[in-house]
Amino acid sequence: MVKAAKIFIYITFAISAVLFVFGCISIGLAIKASLTVMDYQIIHVLSRAFVGNAFLLGGIIPFVVGLVVLKKLKYIRSSKEATAIAIVCLILCNALSGILLLLAEDEDFDPELKKTLVKDINKSDELKDEIEKLNKMKEDGLLSEQEYTELRKKLIDSRFDK
Repeated sequence: MVKAAKIFIYITFAISAVLFVFGCISIGLAIKASLTVMDYQIIHVLSRAFVGNAFLLGGIIPFVVGLVVLKKLKYIRSSKEATAIAIVCLILCNALSGILLLLAEDEDFDPELKKTLVKDINKSDELKDEIEKLNKMKEDGLLSEQEYTELRKKLIDSRFDK
């Protein structure tokens, strides 16, 4: 989900660039019109300048916020850490990116965490198999209760020391 959020932020960059260009054009036209305007046309010029400023802000704010969000995402390792930046993104950059970041799991932020969890699960499965083998040997009479307890303790200790 984090990758999808980043993609939508990049799309926001493209839209922001277009808005910025429209804002510059609109303000340029307002400046040009102000040079030849009559008093009764001043409202038209001011409205064009206002629209230009709105386009500029609509292009600059999401762009800057998107840059900050992308920079922060490099250092975030859990969904809990991402909550604040996701809300800022939701409000000021791209709503879809913000929602995706809010819905992301810890593993989406830290791929190494998923690998570690898989390794831990594999280790616990191996430990379970080893203990079952020891149990079977004890039931078959090959190990005494004391030997079983010592071997089981050594096995568990060796798995958790690594």
